[in-house]
Amino acid sequence: MIYVALADDHQSVLDGLELMLKTQKNIEIVASSTDPRDLLKVFKYKHVDVLITDVKMPIMDGYVLAEKFLDIFPKSKVVVLSMFDTPTILDTMLTIGATGYILKTSSLNEVVRGINAVKEGKRFFDQNLHYEDENCSEDIETTSEAPRFTKTEKKILKAIAEGKSSEEMAEEFCSAFETIIKHRKNIIRKLNLKGKNELLRYAYENKYSF
Repeated sequence: MIYVALADDHQSVLDGLELMLKTQKNIEIVASSTDPRDLLKVFKYKHVDVLITDVKMPIMDGYVLAEKFLDIFPKSKVVVLSMFDTPTILDTMLTIGATGYILKTSSLNEVVRGINAVKEGKRFFDQNLHYEDENCSEDIETTSEAPRFTKTEKKILKAIAEGKSSEEMAEEFCSAFETIIKHRKNIIRKLNLKGKNELLRYAYENKYSF
């Protein structure tokens, strides 16, 4: 059984998702709300395998909700369901740890496919996304033996291997310090490491692979 939570500020979207997902024998909806704060309360006592979330929401946006969700369930998955086909939004959600991105203009059947794909350890992206990246294609499978990193994550790993600090990376990449920290956290999550010392060792031992 795949336990799913839904977040969208439009009740009609949630109603449509619930109607579709309830027909799936292997999916159970744990919680559904237009207010992400309600979901955070549920996360304290119910396990969730996959979070389906919009990005732009007035009370709490998808960025914050996804981060909080993955802090609670680091091995669970986030799939974005959004009307925005914007590279910067997709990049940010990937940095946070999302492994799926589906456009609201697509069939709701795509959500079912996405849930099953990410639960199996794959990455799932809407085929209609206007996004050019080697890591953004439908059903990219990832494994713990060979983790897939984005181009930015590879740059950060190389910089870590060279002994650069997060502050130096932020200046070199013209990025916010907080963004570098998010990238590092995501790399640690992908590698199942315990902390920055293990990340440093990994980066140094694999510095010629990035």
